[in-house]
Amino acid sequence: YINIGLETLRLRMKQHCENALKIAKFLSEHEKVAWVNYAGLENDKFHKLAEKYCPNGTCGVLAFGIKGGREKSIRFMAKKILVNAIVIAMKLILNMSRY
Repeated sequence: YINIGLETLRLRMKQHCENALKIAKFLSEHEKVAWVNYAGLENDKFHKLAEKYCPNGTCGVLAFGIKGGREKSIRFMAKKILVNAIVIAMKLILNMSRY
């Protein structure tokens, strides 16, 4: 079973990186998002290092902040407006990666 996973790992990781970049771009353009940290974005402070050390793509880890500070962030999480969209997108991405 390990070999089956290893055989497709390269393809899955490539797709994982591409999907994370799409989500980071979406978030960086969203009107309610204050900032996005993702080394794959060209305007990220670690982008040059990511290009140097991760030429095949960064990873799926990103962080973002909601405009309006802590209070708005808490309300945002409670409402799950954008979070639900991200979860749905991630589920679609996971399902697409199986084909």
